[in-house]
Amino acid sequence: MINDLLDPAVVQTMNLLDGAWQPAWARQRRWVAQALSFAAARPGMRVLELGTTYDGYTATVLDQLVGPGGSVISVSANPAAVDRAIAEHGTGIHGRLSFQSGAVLDGWPLGAPYDLIISTRPVRRIPHAWLRQCRLPGRLGADTVAYASIVAPLRVPGHSPARLLRVDIDEEHQPNAPRLQHPIRHKQLRLHGDPAGYTPRIHHRNTAPTANPPLAAASH
Repeated sequence: MINDLLDPAVVQTMNLLDGAWQPAWARQRRWVAQALSFAAARPGMRVLELGTTYDGYTATVLDQLVGPGGSVISVSANPAAVDRAIAEHGTGIHGRLSFQSGAVLDGWPLGAPYDLIISTRPVRRIPHAWLRQCRLPGRLGADTVAYASIVAPLRVPGHSPARLLRVDIDEEHQPNAPRLQHPIRHKQLRLHGDPAGYTPRIHHRNTAPTANPPLAAASH
């Protein structure tokens, strides 16, 4: 059983799929539960997983979480990993799961726009390609705005293991409200833009904020 302090929907789904979990992956199981809890996949979402993991297990959990009204595309640069995932899980329980071979940094534009992009590989930068493939914000009510999100492990110098980063995507396809699942005491997370994307950096909280440098037009 997984720690019940995690998202109950993730816990229940992972426990139901225990038969697809290999004993050799036991050390990674809690990370998967933490990542999917932080990602907050919900019914009806269109999800892109970048980096097919554990023979497609993580994508299969996502497929269960988004239900028949959603869809999941999992992309890997390793064709053998894609073949194993297809052999193990096919198109998922709802026929809305797809495994594709491609460059992870390019995302998967054919399935865009997405409500959630989750990378299983640590990142140094959030590429513009990922940002452009997220859907624009939409209103759920007079006071509630639903944002698409990107979730990825972030390696922080001096801190191990990698910490999960989440950003929301604003009306200009730019990242907003960056946050770590486990914040670092007395530190602040900021995003620094450049033509290749946005680089998350950790600063002391008493450091005066600086504006992101302007992005070259070619980056969009």
